Order: sequence, then C-alpha cells, then structure tokens
Amino acid sequence: MGENAVIIKSPVGCPAAKTNGYPGVERRLDLIHREDLTYRLDRNVFIPCNTGVIVRDAVCDDDYGEFLDPEIIKAVENPACSSVPILLDHTEIRDGQEYRYSFLEKGKRVTTYRFFCLTCDRDRNAFLIASSGASVKLWINGRLFSVVGGRNKRIAVATLLPGINTIIQEVAETDTNSHFVIRFSDYEEEKKEENPFAILSDNLYFCENFGHVRHSGNHLYHGERFVFSFFPDHDPDGVSRMAELEISDSFDRRLLFKTTCPVGKKQEIDLSGYESDEENGHVLCVTVRYTYRSGFVKEERIPVYRQPPKEWLSRLSAKAKELIAGDRTTDYDKLALQQGWEYINLYGREMPPILAQATILRNNVLAVLKGEHLDATVYQPGTKRVFFRNPLYEAINYYRICLPEDYSSDRKYPLILILSTFEYNDRAKFFRNYTEDPVLAADISMRGMTLGSYIGEASIRYAVEDIFSRYSIDRDRIYCVGLSNGGGGTWAQAESIPDFFAGCCPVSGIPNLTQICNLYGMKVICVSATADYQYKDGFAVPSAALGEHPDYTALCCPSLTHEMLELVCFKKQIWRQMLSARRQQFPKRVCYRTISNRHRKAYWLALHSLEDGCTEGYLEGTLEPGLIRVRCEGITGFTVTVPPDYKGKDFEICVDDKKTFLIEECAEPKLHFIKDTFWDPDTGEGIPFFRRVFRCPPAGKLSKGFGLLDVFFDPLSVIVPDQLSDPVAKTATAYSEPHCNTILPRIYIRYPILSYTDFVTAANKGSGSLVLIDDGSEQEWLSAARAEAPVRVDREGWEYRGKHYPGRYCVLQCIENPWNREFALLLIQYSDAEMLNRNLFTRKLSIPSYIGGRSPYLNNAALIFDDKGYHALKDFSCEPEDL
Repeated sequence: MGENAVIIKSPVGCPAAKTNGYPGVERRLDLIHREDLTYRLDRNVFIPCNTGVIVRDAVCDDDYGEFLDPEIIKAVENPACSSVPILLDHTEIRDGQEYRYSFLEKGKRVTTYRFFCLTCDRDRNAFLIASSGASVKLWINGRLFSVVGGRNKRIAVATLLPGINTIIQEVAETDTNSHFVIRFSDYEEEKKEENPFAILSDNLYFCENFGHVRHSGNHLYHGERFVFSFFPDHDPDGVSRMAELEISDSFDRRLLFKTTCPVGKKQEIDLSGYESDEENGHVLCVTVRYTYRSGFVKEERIPVYRQPPKEWLSRLSAKAKELIAGDRTTDYDKLALQQGWEYINLYGREMPPILAQATILRNNVLAVLKGEHLDATVYQPGTKRVFFRNPLYEAINYYRICLPEDYSSDRKYPLILILSTFEYNDRAKFFRNYTEDPVLAADISMRGMTLGSYIGEASIRYAVEDIFSRYSIDRDRIYCVGLSNGGGGTWAQAESIPDFFAGCCPVSGIPNLTQICNLYGMKVICVSATADYQYKDGFAVPSAALGEHPDYTALCCPSLTHEMLELVCFKKQIWRQMLSARRQQFPKRVCYRTISNRHRKAYWLALHSLEDGCTEGYLEGTLEPGLIRVRCEGITGFTVTVPPDYKGKDFEICVDDKKTFLIEECAEPKLHFIKDTFWDPDTGEGIPFFRRVFRCPPAGKLSKGFGLLDVFFDPLSVIVPDQLSDPVAKTATAYSEPHCNTILPRIYIRYPILSYTDFVTAANKGSGSLVLIDDGSEQEWLSAARAEAPVRVDREGWEYRGKHYPGRYCVLQCIENPWNREFALLLIQYSDAEMLNRNLFTRKLSIPSYIGGRSPYLNNAALIFDDKGYHALKDFSCEPEDL
C-alpha cells in the first residue's frame, strides 16, 4: 500500500479462499464487501494495492465504447451480492510491482475489469498518473474518463463526488504479460509550493500538458477510415465538450478540412477524398485542438501515411544524397543531411523512429532547397539538434541543446548533461523554463542502454568535446543527470571522472558500489521512490554507502514507479541546490578506486598505473595543516598537484603512514612518487617502498585494466581477410556491431570492416584502434602485429612464456597498435574456424557495464579458449588462470 493510504477494512473474521484456476489470488466470498477495496482520498498519496478483478472470457476490444456493461457496474457496486465471480488481488506496490495478471491461464486472452473505490468527504479533484503496457479504459463513476496505453505515462485530473467513487480499469485482451499501474493524490496538494514532492509545483517538466488522442494508427495503406477520440484529461479545467479537428498536407501545410467533434467519443473520418504530395508519400496531418478554461491550448498532430514508407523514404534519401554531393550546402548542412540519411538507412531501427527522423530530414532538405543554411540555428535561443561527426565509427550523431534567451559567447554558462534513457532524449527543452540562473542543457546519447560504459563513455566524450568547441561553458559548473539507463550512466561517469563534474543527480540508476567513494568531492542528489523496482539497488544501498558524504542529498518520492520518476527529476528545488555547487579542485579529502588505466585521476591526486598482477588501484589523500597524507594500494606510483595553500611553504607528505617526505618552500606544481623495491641482502626479500622522483614517469598502458574492451574507447576498424569464411564474417560482425547486456541490447553503432587489401593500401593505419582477425597467412604487415603479441600461436597450439599448450584454440589478446602505439589492437587468432563458432566472445559480443565491476572474461589482457575451456591473463605479467 502506498504511503499514508487508508484502507477501510471488512469486519474481523472475513476469510478468503483460493480460487480454482487462479492460484495465488484470493476469491471473493460473500463475506468480502466493497469496503475491502475502498480507500480515502484526502491529503495522502497512494497506489491502491487491494483491488477487485473480474475476468470475462470474451474479449471486448472496442477502445472507444462509451457504455460499461451493467453487470459489471452491479458487481462493483455490491460485490457481496453479485453473481459475477470476483477475485481479490493484493499487489505489493512497495516493492515496485505493477498490477500483474500472471494468475490468468497462459496463452489465453480475456477481458478483465480491475476496480477499487475512493471515498471523499466533499467534492475533490484527484490527480492521477497511470502507465500501462496495454490499452486500458479508465472508468470513473461509470463514465469513460480516458484510455491509457502504449507504454505512455498519462497524467490527469478527475473530479470526484462526496461519498464513494468507483474506479474501474478495463483491459481488453488481457494476458499473463499485461501490466498496469495507477497512482492517486489530491490535486490541491500537488500544487503546493511547500510540498517538496508536489508534481505540479516548482517543476520544469511540462506537467500541465493534459489531454490526448487515442487513435487507430498512422498507417492507412488499405483502409481509408481514421478512427480516434480525444480525452481532455482535466475535469475541473475543461471548458467545452467539443474539440477542433483539422486535416492538412504534412508537406506544404495546405488546410484540407476543418470541423469540430465531441470529446470522449469515437470519431471516424473517411480520408479517401484527401490527396497529398505523392512524392512524399501521401502524408496527411490530423490535428486535434482543445482549449481549456485556463487558456491553455492542447494541440496534438498525428501524421497519417497513405502509402507504405519504403518508396518515399527512398526518394527522400536520394534527395538528401544529391544535396550532400552538391555545392549549395555548407559543411554543417552536409552533416545534418548525412545524419538523417544514416538514421533512416543504417542500423536497422524500427519504423516509428525512422519516420520521425524522416520528418526532420525532410524539413532540412526543404530548408536547404530554399537557400537556408542549417548552421544558422546553432546559436539561436531555445532547443535544437546540433550535428557532429563521431569519429568512433565515422558517423554523424547529434545532441539536443537548449540555449537561454540571452545566450552570448562573452559569458560562461553552466552546462547540464542529460544522459539518455534510450538512444536519444529530448529533455533539455524543459530548461527553457528555468530562468533563475541561465544554463545550457544538453541531451547526450550513450548510443543505447550502455549505462555510460565503454562505448557509452566514449560517445559522451565526443559529444561533450563538440559542445565545448561551440559554446561558452563554465568548466567549474558541469552537472550530470539521468533516469534509469541515464541514471546508471550518471553514476558511471561521476565515479570514473569525478573532477570533471561539480555535481550529479542519478535518478533510479545503479552505481558501482566499490567506486562510490570516488564521489566524495562533488554534490550528489540521488532521487528514487519506494514503488520504484530499483529502489533498493539504486537508492537505499548507495544512500547507506554515502552516509559520510559531506554533500549528499537523498530524495525519496512517495508512491512513484520507475517510469513516473521523470516527473520529479526536473524540479526547480533540485536544480537550485545542484547549481549552487562548483567543481572543487582541491577538496580536503579524496578517495579514488579504479580498475583501469583509462581512469586514473581524481582532483589533486593521480595514479601512474595499476601494478602488474593487480586488478584494482586505490588512492586516498587528505589535506591537513602542513601535512598531506596519502594512502595507496595496487599502483606503481602517484602524482600530487600542489594545492595553492601549500605553494612556497614547507610541508610534509606522509605515504601509507610509513614514509614521510619533507617538502621545503615548495615551488613545483606537481610532486611525483614511484613505488620501488628494496632487496634485503640478508633475507633476499623485496620490501616495497615509495620514493620521490623529479620527473613524472611515462603513464602505464591505457589498455591495462579494461583489456580486450579497451579498443572501444577510440575510433575503431575491424580488419578481416579478403576471403571470408562464414565464422570469420560472423566474428567481424560481432565486433563491428556489438551489443550491451541490458533489456534493449542494441548499440546503435557500426564500426567499419576493412579487408586486408583495403587496410594495406590505407593512407593512415594508425588512425585508431583495431580489431584484427588473423587468418595465419604469411604477410609482412601481419607479422608486425604478431610480433607485439605475448601469446604466440602455431598450427599445433598456443604458447606463453615458453610453455606450449597443444590443441585447438581461439586466442584474443589486447596489444599495442604497431602503427600508432597510442591506440590498442585486439588480435584474434584461431586454429580452425570451428573455434570461432564455439567461443562465446567471438560468436556474439555483449559489452558489460561498469556497474558489475571487472569482467572476469573481457577485462583481461588475453582470453584463450581451447578444448579445455577458457583461460585468462589479467595482464602479461601473469600466468594463465582457468575460468
């Protein structure tokens, strides 16, 4: 039951029996009354847990029917006297569970009516949020109030009457996978400024966008009738029972038809008489417009496609290519047009986002044809897409950025990075309403659900570099926020590069708990809710781990589910707090734990490299009057950037409470210390100690720690033999189009695949990292790569440190790129193609996230698969370990 909810109980002694056919759900007996399902709406916020469920074997699939079955009404009004079987379902919303229908018979579709009651002491306006994975008709006091569905959140305000009000959720075609959740609260409470969790107060998220159209679909290739109904979704502010309807041509904006239609009722329009631009696919636009009493105009535009998209998408793509090759476009125009072309034609996306992107491309094509240049919008106030070349895979990406009204390059602005929940977000637009402190807000893609790890981190880096190159940013005021996948990315980036950010706001994301200590130098605001299924791992556990953090704020909202949390993560109070923070360059205490040489620096401390054989490094430092304390584990050395208060003065540096160095009248900006070994002549034992050096030693290899996955941090090409067998081709594809291990595994990326011949003739072989699939042929350039490999192979087996391991094999090892040692090379060698088919990591590559810490397979310098199984080399100082 939700926080503060009140349920009126039946008399003591009312038993409940298990129903036959519906295990785990209690059946209604005559002793169960309506009061079992009745809640009181006053100032509380709740998600009803006890609900009645009526199952009808017949499927009622009319989304627009205005009349509720009288038998259902009777059963809901008096369950104890009804002849209709009723189930009493109890849902543990506190654990993040939605209303589930797993008690239904598998493989069967039915219509269900889930109901409960709300009692009010007077007329009350109830604020409700609903989300669903299926189409749900919401009835309030016998009136069809709304239709919810399509995995969208719906917010609404319904007027309730004094006494008992009935709420019924009708789910047509219910099956065991159906789910639904609904949350109720008092409308007036949601508008109170003093309520820190009030959704309708102090919120940048556009929460008053009430009203929606439920329609039959965008694609009318064979039928000519467009079916729809408009639901105002705001009872107290509704002014009319009529809405305006317009039909226009999507491309030239010609108005073809205009009328009015009643709200909440099924409407059908015959579109057969309306023709639009044939070249662009006969796309019509149906516009529904409704005006509320407050003056707010709700307008919804629905594109209706009269032809299958393949032909007109092809024509649009050809036009874009023609303009890209022409001389009327600027370099930036070409970027924008190329991005639209790539989005439509590459990576195998689903049709809805392709069609949305096609609209953008069509608008860009029309603008260029008119002689306009797209780069003219880059510095205009408001929200826009900014296109840039992502060198990771030689493709065009974009970010959305919102600029304040008075943007000027003469001023430095805070930057808020919003990490994407899916491939792209469009949340930066909310900050157009933030006027207290002008900011730049940008939606950054992590290329899918990468949780900000590996490819996700690299993509963030290149997008941020482009922002820095174009806009005037205050580097001491960079903040990061994200929900779910974006929340995971927020934790990951803040933990990996803490001195880049002034603060972070992870919303229902999961951190790497072993590295959460890295955040002690920044402001952290963590947001969740008790009904969020990630409440424990994304909020309770990290909050406990950050108990000693000097600037940590935990915000737990009442009775919001995972999907609903977006409604509160753009509260002004959060951003007032966040924007008050500035990046600290010299915090009094620094803790930093890392598993990779890619991540080595935190504020005024930096490690040189992980030690041989170590999979984790740790640095901790504190600033005290006249003393700097440093503690370290698993590293070869460290560098201290001298704080301003210590320059020109005498002070001591104490390392591991063992060795103290006196620094007199310090003039150096940085102090370097390396780990060395004293060999005791009597015992022959080596005793490690730190000593000061006056020149920083070369950094350790970047690939150490992330191992085989290190190639994904830089521009990458996959090199394959000229003649491809099927197993080699599949391995090449696995590394050219890797996946991530999340619920949406697609990473929208495709690294180029080059043949041996193309690579040999390439002008610059050292332009990035490489995945090289070695066919064993005798070629001089291949020998250059093999010479770098500590694991050697021949026809009989593999060899390491002079020991030969006979048998079939597939060896993966990360070495330096011999054509540019700043980049890595992943060398894949095999004795026969069957070993590529059998090896999990050449058959398909699923890149893990930082959340899980070190991967026992992929974060090694080498991974060998042979007939005995998998063997790993943590680094090339180690012996093979069986996995």
